[in-house]
Amino acid sequence: TVPGMVGRLVRLLPLDPDLRVLGFLLLAAVGATLVFGLAPALKASSGKPDSRRPSRLRNALVVTQVAVCSLLLIVAGVLLRGSAALERYDPGFDTHNVVSATLQSPPTARFVEEVRSQTWSETSALAAQAPLLGRLTLSIGPVNAATVRCGYNFVSPEYFDLLKIPVVRGRVFNAGEARAQAPVVLISEATARQFWPRQDPIGEIVRIEPQLQDRAASPSFRRAQIIGIVHDISSGDLSEGRDTTMFYLPAAPGSANAQMLLVRMKADTEAARRALNAMIEHETSGARLTYSLDEIITVETFPFKLSFAIAAFLGVLALALAVSGVYGVLSFLVMQRRREIGIRIALGAPAAAVVRLVLGQSARFALWGAAIGAALALGVSRIFASLLEEINTYEPLAYGAGIIAVFAAALAAAYWPSRRAARIDPASTLRCE
Repeated sequence: TVPGMVGRLVRLLPLDPDLRVLGFLLLAAVGATLVFGLAPALKASSGKPDSRRPSRLRNALVVTQVAVCSLLLIVAGVLLRGSAALERYDPGFDTHNVVSATLQSPPTARFVEEVRSQTWSETSALAAQAPLLGRLTLSIGPVNAATVRCGYNFVSPEYFDLLKIPVVRGRVFNAGEARAQAPVVLISEATARQFWPRQDPIGEIVRIEPQLQDRAASPSFRRAQIIGIVHDISSGDLSEGRDTTMFYLPAAPGSANAQMLLVRMKADTEAARRALNAMIEHETSGARLTYSLDEIITVETFPFKLSFAIAAFLGVLALALAVSGVYGVLSFLVMQRRREIGIRIALGAPAAAVVRLVLGQSARFALWGAAIGAALALGVSRIFASLLEEINTYEPLAYGAGIIAVFAAALAAAYWPSRRAARIDPASTLRCE
């Protein structure tokens, strides 16, 4: 269950009906009916005898079936590997039992301390934005260089301890600096590498440009001194990876820049959630539903898991259709080439040679279909890889498993037609001819 996250999930995957999509599906259904029903009807009404040459159109349709099957199976494998990597992804901080809530007004120091003193609370902190909910940006840069848009966040001193973000060098804000909103700042390791690649940034001064649209979201100072460097984390969606830049500015209870309450609970239970919600409602006359950082990760990974499930289901369905298509075409070809096969057997061709003849045709279907499907899967995988860096476009296991499954299915579909061909009685066949 994902309480309080349904709205976020719906925003990620809109469920509103789209008449354009329904119209396209209707036209596609009518078009498919006309295309695949008109050709046999015209051929039947022409009165011409059936050609003994294998139909190129028929073979092309079978290859298309195999290609679509390969595409779906490979993409499903790529998404499965990407989803598994996302499950193991380390955002750079500990999400276990951390609950977040956006308050309607800045919390007081008394309220924060009261939350911290509860039996179900381990510690609490304040921030302008909780991690994984999106990255705030501000124009910041070294004092002797132009400012650029960088990630930033207002946080209380307890923020790093609560999320277990390691301090690499220097120190975090103290309580006095937070209350006074002193002109000090912490930066991430990636920020240090980008702006000060060959020097120690501790003690350096950064310049901050105010937000013209929302000056309330800007710090009161325009220059700040770097006092510490912390480990890189993922502040935005998991699909965005670790922050390329991040500046942490001091905040304290009562600050308008920090209305996000983070609480690390001793156990994330419904009773503790209800108790926290009751305290917030009493303090601020209302609050959004609380949600845990683990729930955010669940929502972030859901679209990729759903895409995998859909691709896997359609892949299995396409595999069944491809097997039936290959079986039907090969059975038809065996019947169509019955005289030729009978002559081969009469001239001494062993049964193994006849089986190889049929299996070879099936292998050609699989070879062409798998090649086309793999090429298409490469393009589709690149689209998913642009959304999630954990997805490997060239996932060898996914491509190998998809292609092997297609070849195995094609050869299995050719088993009975090949046995039927090997059992053809040349005498009765030639007598009928």
